[in-house]
Amino acid sequence: MSATETQQQIVIIGPNRLENELLADFLAGHCALPCRVHTCLAELSPQPSTPTLLLLDWHGKEVREILRQPKAKNAHLFRAYLVTIFNVENSDPIAEQALDRGAKGVFFQNDPPPLFLKGVRALFAGEIWAPRTVLTNCYLNSNSRPVAASGKATVLTRREIEILTLIAGGAANQQIADQLCISPSTVKTHIYNIYKKIDVPNRLQAAFWAANNL
Repeated sequence: MSATETQQQIVIIGPNRLENELLADFLAGHCALPCRVHTCLAELSPQPSTPTLLLLDWHGKEVREILRQPKAKNAHLFRAYLVTIFNVENSDPIAEQALDRGAKGVFFQNDPPPLFLKGVRALFAGEIWAPRTVLTNCYLNSNSRPVAASGKATVLTRREIEILTLIAGGAANQQIADQLCISPSTVKTHIYNIYKKIDVPNRLQAAFWAANNL
């Protein structure tokens, strides 16, 4: 287990305790990461001490309620955790809504175990995890909205513009760190500041913003 892995963890939230305990055992065994299961969000720490992938079971009433509420009400959750929805039905449009709210990924009911593992590793690498069709719909929906004033780009530092450009090109955090010769933690700090300055919740929306403003 690498030093980086020991600083990461997975938390599963959902009502189906047995099913989620089995998923936790599977992920812990294959990802070599601590993985905990809770039945409700109230059991979560407001601010985790390590990068935490938060898997929210779409079968849970509480999870569904989160995506019905105004964005601002749960913005802190999407900032503090790598929020990802799982157990989503393929025909359910909630995937696009979740990404728009700030979720980092979506897993569907019929996703095979190897794909689930690949997605978990991608999410920890700083990538968005969703099918191409979902990402395309998000892009089209984003382009139908009013475009932010391009003058906002002037509030970004040169380094932030470099990083935002790399994000728009699909680079993960480690790739950005390697290319710019900085640490992954520094990359995360820059990305956090970028999101605040341009008022976006995740990489996908940041990439859309960059396409319209840089």
